[in-house]
Amino acid sequence: MKERRNAFTLAEIMVALAVITILLTVTLSVSKSKLENAIRYSYYAAYTVLQQAVKEIVYENANAATPISGLDTSGANVCTKMRDFLNLNSATPCAGTPNLTDTSNFAADSTKPDLVLRNGIKLYNIQTYKTGLTGLDGTDDEKNGYVVYADVNGTQGKSQLYKDVFPFYITISGKVAPAWKSGTTAGGNYNRHLEVSVKYFQVDGSGKRTVMWLDKSVSFREAACHSGYITGTYCTAAPAVSKSAVCTNTADYTADCRIVPIKPGII
Repeated sequence: MKERRNAFTLAEIMVALAVITILLTVTLSVSKSKLENAIRYSYYAAYTVLQQAVKEIVYENANAATPISGLDTSGANVCTKMRDFLNLNSATPCAGTPNLTDTSNFAADSTKPDLVLRNGIKLYNIQTYKTGLTGLDGTDDEKNGYVVYADVNGTQGKSQLYKDVFPFYITISGKVAPAWKSGTTAGGNYNRHLEVSVKYFQVDGSGKRTVMWLDKSVSFREAACHSGYITGTYCTAAPAVSKSAVCTNTADYTADCRIVPIKPGII
């Protein structure tokens, strides 16, 4: 009679552990990929929502009885108008915590957003007007404005800066630029968060029109700096990105470079 075996051999245990390790690795890899895709889609949504709202506000201000060029320097007015253009889930909009910075604790219960969209994105610090947006140059309207923080995961994430909370610069002139931080691959310098191309238009003296793509699927920073949409240390800080020579108006022809955000695929 054969002796009954009541235990696994060492070889069988090692094989089982190897299989479990592989399964866990695959599961974690898939989960990480899904999270990155979710962040990417939500980041794009936050950018386009801010861009469209700012565009509407600038248009409305320009056509008001007392026209304003660009945005108001009153953060309360900007937040109120933004509230009117957005699909909100906030019970009491425009009542968030003011004067937030990159060091603020966005996970704290005491840190309140100004607006909450129906897709869960939280927008902070809209009411705080700032003189001298970090890295931006040009006229006062080009370098002054607002730093709006978007928690793209809402209540589903850890609310950590450059993980699921991202700052966006909004200038008085009406430009929206994702911020970026040196040494961090996220936000404005990461094309996995916002993928952008640069489209180039040219009309020469004879009226001949030329259209071509200068950049394809690059980060917002690279596209914005190449096209001249943004200037300052936002572009010149290492690794520096310079403006393309063709994105300049001259006496011989008119050239125009436009940034075109790319919508991410369905996740």
